[in-house]
Amino acid sequence: MPPRRAPSTDRHDGIPGEQAPRPQVEIYEQFRRLNPKDLGGTTDPFVAEGWIRSLELHFQYLDMRDVDRVRCATYMLRDDASLWWEGAAHGGESSIAELIRKFDRGCNFVPIIARDDTDKLRHLMDGLRPTIRRDVMLMRLASYDAATACSLQVEQAWRNIDIEM
Repeated sequence: MPPRRAPSTDRHDGIPGEQAPRPQVEIYEQFRRLNPKDLGGTTDPFVAEGWIRSLELHFQYLDMRDVDRVRCATYMLRDDASLWWEGAAHGGESSIAELIRKFDRGCNFVPIIARDDTDKLRHLMDGLRPTIRRDVMLMRLASYDAATACSLQVEQAWRNIDIEM
């Protein structure tokens, strides 16, 4: 295992502790040199958790920003895990129920994106269609469960409007 590096003390744009962004190609090349494992889509949460822990060690060693961590982790997804990520990250025209089902299933594959309720809520909101996202955001909901229930209600309300027109 490589030696631990000290966290970056660089400043970017005058913000203490903020890292200057590195080019994506450089970040990816450094990450791949550590030989991270792929995740092929297991339903075993212990396998997925072990995969996440191994990636976290690489991320810490490279002192990566969260956005780079997500990019590198998603690149390592294969088979069912990759299909799930594409569907959950780009909900598109899927129904809210389908988006929620895929997202909840995917939390077993990629728990790094849903470390806590706040992460789950943020990723759910990112996957919603803009009109539904706007209406749910207006409610200022603080929990994933409340946002899923509200999203389903808003989707139904929009369907009712479409029927009336």
